[in-house]
Amino acid sequence: MPILFGSDLELPRDPQEALHAVTKQYVDAGLSGKAASSHTQAYTTITGLGTAATCNTGTSSGNIPLLDSGGKLNASVLPTLAISSVNGKTGVVVLVASDVGAIPTTEKGAINGVAPLDGSKLVPIAQLPTQSTVSSSTTQVPTGAAVYAHTSSGSVHNATATPTASTIVMWDANKRIKAAAPSASDDVTIKSYVDGLTTGKSYKTTVSGTGSATTFTVTHNLASNDVVVDVFKSISGKLVKIFVPWDVTSTNAIILNFAVAPLSTDSFTVKVAL
Repeated sequence: MPILFGSDLELPRDPQEALHAVTKQYVDAGLSGKAASSHTQAYTTITGLGTAATCNTGTSSGNIPLLDSGGKLNASVLPTLAISSVNGKTGVVVLVASDVGAIPTTEKGAINGVAPLDGSKLVPIAQLPTQSTVSSSTTQVPTGAAVYAHTSSGSVHNATATPTASTIVMWDANKRIKAAAPSASDDVTIKSYVDGLTTGKSYKTTVSGTGSATTFTVTHNLASNDVVVDVFKSISGKLVKIFVPWDVTSTNAIILNFAVAPLSTDSFTVKVAL
């Protein structure tokens, strides 16, 4: 049966054994500062939780994924990535000529390869097929170097500087073109033809005064008595036409008759024409 006391029982302040009765004051002091089993605690007051300790970790929605032992995220938590590729290659791409339809540099100038252009953007002569001569046969077509040599030749298609029927005209060494004497009104003329029309049709000479002679014979060799004579005097470097009487002495000569003997410093140009 319980023991009843007529007044409050006074217990020792600090019990010494586990079975000692304790005072309320002792219990309150022991519970002071202790958190309830269910309570809210600021994470800043808790140590040793780590950097993700205040969040939910895992692969569910809203969780923070954790790194694996290699320090990488699991591929299951990564979104699907569209990785650009070059000609079917991914990663560190190294292209070769065949990847882009290009011709390898090893094929330049090689057998069954391509001919590189020179500085003038032309195919070098060395890359053209050779042919010793350009055949005139209609059944053979010149090619390659023979074509180049043919078109660069100074005598293509049998061109010649000598007038030859059915050939191409070529300049001669003096940059002149030769031709035959014309026969039709629209033919190209030549010097010999023009000279044939003009040579012997006029004659010009110079007569100088002596200071004493008044007559001067001019031999013109025009084989005609029907001539025209003009006399010009050189005055201050210019020729001035003057009148001097003259007579026909033969079919090839005339004689000038000056009224006063010309001075030795006087000079006259005489022109005789038919």
